[in-house]
Amino acid sequence: MRHGGFHQFAQYCAEKGNDVIFFSFSRPYYIRFYHDERLNKDILKELTAGKEYKVGKGKLTNVTWPTLAVPERLRKYLSYKANEWALMHSLTPFNTFKRKWLEDTDCFVFESCEAVLLVPKIKRLFPKAKIIYRPSDPLWEFSRQFYAIDGEKKMIELADKVLTVNEESIEGYQTKFPEVFSKEKFICISNGVDIAAYRKSYPKPDLLKYPKTACYIGYIQPDWKLVAIAANALPDVRFIIITPSKLSEEYKTIDRTKNIYYIPGIAPEEVPTWITNCDIVLQPMPKSLCRLNKVSLGLTAQNYKAMAAGKPIVTHATPLKLSKYGIFSSDNPDDFISGIKDAFDKGKYDYNFDLNTRDWNYLCKKFENQLK
Repeated sequence: MRHGGFHQFAQYCAEKGNDVIFFSFSRPYYIRFYHDERLNKDILKELTAGKEYKVGKGKLTNVTWPTLAVPERLRKYLSYKANEWALMHSLTPFNTFKRKWLEDTDCFVFESCEAVLLVPKIKRLFPKAKIIYRPSDPLWEFSRQFYAIDGEKKMIELADKVLTVNEESIEGYQTKFPEVFSKEKFICISNGVDIAAYRKSYPKPDLLKYPKTACYIGYIQPDWKLVAIAANALPDVRFIIITPSKLSEEYKTIDRTKNIYYIPGIAPEEVPTWITNCDIVLQPMPKSLCRLNKVSLGLTAQNYKAMAAGKPIVTHATPLKLSKYGIFSSDNPDDFISGIKDAFDKGKYDYNFDLNTRDWNYLCKKFENQLK
């Protein structure tokens, strides 16, 4: 399960006594035929009806509006306009959904996803409501869908505030959309970490009761071939890969040595146990994600967790500029393996970075100020 910044802010607002609608978009009808943890017929039914949680002094209701969108692999056969139309239509009229869930909303906060296509409609239906855009991964740099990028441009134009996760993203938007860019709208509110959780001691999981352990935890599947190469080169290291994503075809083709261990996901509250008890933290990203030269990529929540625990971080196919923070960044297998060897020699690592400005309590208060 994922629990990123968007979830943190929603939970914080509910705890403060607000009624929060967490609108998951898009959840197309075709996911009825999926069996993924987050995409299946039961989830679709549950979110269409609305799932309510009592949180602190308020409540949080998770809802969706099922759309007619087609699976991504089929979108290349449809025109730009056809894909956009399908994403914006449902068997349930939007006005019906609006009357049930969105009436009297004071503020809309959008994540960087296809939901940006809804902003002109929301602006028209709720002219007095505040519009905030909080892009964790800017669509202009990460999306392959032209309609989503155009939608993001419209979002930048119509939003009252744009809350980026790093300064690099602000520079990226200024370069990409100069005709709608307004610096006064932009403020950086990064992703964060529960620092206290990563400074505690936890019972060591059995898999980590080993002289040398390297652990990756993330929703994106790692570069399995790279992991296999490293595991073969370092047979005395136990490589533990934790991801809830459905295993790729690549995983089935690799030489799965006895020192590679795969765990199909853990609960968010278990992450500190694994991070604090492993020796080094890995981020072996596939080069297919093209993250090496992404303008808008800076430090991530995964980095902050390892930094709070004082663990060396060894990455692959992430921006080389991260090395200035003390993170080892590689762009080939040999350097990745060398980085792992050096990390074991370092042991506990002190980063030259003030993590107090990345504590979730501090960031949530900063976010709350933007809602007023």
